[in-house]
Amino acid sequence: MSTHSPKMLVLVASATALITSTAALNAFSATLEEIVVTAQKRAQNVQQVPLAVSAFTQDRLNKIGADNIERLGALTPGLEWGQYGLGANVSIRGQSPANFEANTDSPVGFFVDGIYLGRGQQVWSVMTDVERVEVTRGPQGTLFGRNTSAGSINVVSNKPSGEKEFNINLTLADYDQVGISGYVNTPISDNLAARVTFFTQEHDGYLENTFDSGEDFLDEDIQYVRGSLRYEDGPLTVDLALDTWTQGGNGAAFSGVRFFDQDNPSINTWAGALSGITDIPAQTKDWEMEANDSYRDVDSANTTLIVSYDLGEVTFKSISGFSSYEQLAGGESDFSSLALADLSLDSDATIFSQEVQLASSGGSDLEWIVGLYYLDEEIDELFRFFFTPGGYDFATRDGIATAESVAVYGQATYSVNERVRLTFGARYTEDDKAYRSTDVARADNRGSVDASATFDDTTWRVGLDYIIDDAKMLYANVSTGFKSGGFNRYLPPSDGSLLYDLTFEPETLINYEVGFKGDLLDETLRANIAMFYNEIDDFQSYAFDNSLPSSITTNAASASTKGLELELTYMPDEQLEITLIGAFLDAVYDDYAEFSNGSLNIDASGNTRELSPERKFTFGASYDFDLGDMGTLTPYLQTTYKGEYFVTAANSADGLDKQDSYTQSDLRLIWGSANNHWRGELFVENIEDNFVKTGGFLATNGYWLTYGPQPRLFGAKLSYTY
Repeated sequence: MSTHSPKMLVLVASATALITSTAALNAFSATLEEIVVTAQKRAQNVQQVPLAVSAFTQDRLNKIGADNIERLGALTPGLEWGQYGLGANVSIRGQSPANFEANTDSPVGFFVDGIYLGRGQQVWSVMTDVERVEVTRGPQGTLFGRNTSAGSINVVSNKPSGEKEFNINLTLADYDQVGISGYVNTPISDNLAARVTFFTQEHDGYLENTFDSGEDFLDEDIQYVRGSLRYEDGPLTVDLALDTWTQGGNGAAFSGVRFFDQDNPSINTWAGALSGITDIPAQTKDWEMEANDSYRDVDSANTTLIVSYDLGEVTFKSISGFSSYEQLAGGESDFSSLALADLSLDSDATIFSQEVQLASSGGSDLEWIVGLYYLDEEIDELFRFFFTPGGYDFATRDGIATAESVAVYGQATYSVNERVRLTFGARYTEDDKAYRSTDVARADNRGSVDASATFDDTTWRVGLDYIIDDAKMLYANVSTGFKSGGFNRYLPPSDGSLLYDLTFEPETLINYEVGFKGDLLDETLRANIAMFYNEIDDFQSYAFDNSLPSSITTNAASASTKGLELELTYMPDEQLEITLIGAFLDAVYDDYAEFSNGSLNIDASGNTRELSPERKFTFGASYDFDLGDMGTLTPYLQTTYKGEYFVTAANSADGLDKQDSYTQSDLRLIWGSANNHWRGELFVENIEDNFVKTGGFLATNGYWLTYGPQPRLFGAKLSYTY
């Protein structure tokens, strides 16, 4: 971290200079947007929340072209979107899932209207017609609980209202992309209103398959519908929502789109080992691959019931959720035209959760919230590795993972005086987990697993806030996080050739953080700064057992993270807006002496953790040109610089798992009618046409890599709102 300290000091000094500046301001200054969030499970202005929170309204999502989480990474310090094959990989401050299958969890909690969605692939759920998206960085172990040791992402949908509303959007872009979305809102009675939201998007594959052009990879075929009802009668509010989405197409195969051998990257030794041909070349041309097929079939459905009752001095809330998620995905995984290996994963997950809260209604020196939480999760998985030439299964693993979690929590904030607030919170969590699996294709007994365990922990938070004035605050927090333990899918080798256990332990974290939030220069400059240091024990890391072959999860002895995050928004007048996002991150494995990289055991101590660029900066600027009766024309430029990072813990010396630093830019030209009914847009994304590594698997003597998310893309949008 010391190598970065001078640069951090320069950044802090620059921010301090901005804070203390007395430069002259435009006489017609604008007011920065106020966003109300529920990061502490009560409605608060985001600038008054003593946590590192990035919040995005639907208008902001429209401006940056975001309809899923992937595009939020550029404007959120510490957030990285990755993908390994068919699985999503969301990282916050250097913490990401060990893998995407049933036996492990993510350290980033993903919530829709407060309902936890536990499978990593569920974060692909569409973000459309939302009130806001909140990305809270750092452990949220008190109010949100298990599996939020890195942070949380909460999508809050728009609720039905008493007004008639209608919106429709049409998007056309390269690769025959067609997207249609919108919503209809209508009152049914004085107390009841309904809302229907829809989204559909289709486009051809971004990755050309030179073997079969009809099977291009990285395509899209998704349909989403949400229906909701809101009933209000005095102190009682009831929200009921049901959504469903399906996703088809080819996707990105099971394990990605490239294989590189650790000893000879120019040769595809994975296909060679399967076929007996020793000189199959590795594929290296951008946005091209050679393979036989890929497939993806996803069905997801969620039901949410939220009941809130204002009892005067306290408010009662009940949050009930049921989620089902089915996915069959896989395909070509030898990365050649020989049709050697088909890998597939058939998953069926059901999640039920129930939470009850009792919270003070505010207005006193003491604000508090207490709650009970229950979650029941079951995931059935069938993994199959089919060897095509021989016509037999190399592996057929049939597994089931269950988890029952209960928790009790409470948090209180006491105002010592008008400027000083103290916060204390704690949560006790107990997880009963089990994993049963059988691999009927194996002759040994390593594929027969029947394990269960109880994992429990008490997480807590202590915070101090100092209110400088109505527009500025300082805060300091010490908080802890807990990510539940689990089980590997195969028994470890009996000869001790690899050192890992069937059961991996929970991952625990303690985080120290200080921050500043302020609206400065007559509320034309918003400056949010956070500095943090955390220590992680028993860090759950992805590794590889070449004797199976299969991925495994191991506990690195310890890991640590240091960082500084900066969010600046400057609006000197009603027309100009400038945004600067900056992040410095030092995320390393402090002690990881026995790491299996798919070829041999190495000492990964001191290696950089996955998806952890040391530096990331995003600059965004827009200017509203007033066209009078013809409306407003707004050019918007956004460019991101991202430093080099690794996609596995191996940190290969020849850079096979490293993504070099790059810039990526978008340009949008947005027109809005004078009556605010019509909106049009022309855009180009990824102007540099980058082909970057977004994730990687360790494999037999090599790396399976995923690239994306998209090439240079031109398109247009038109929307109408009433």
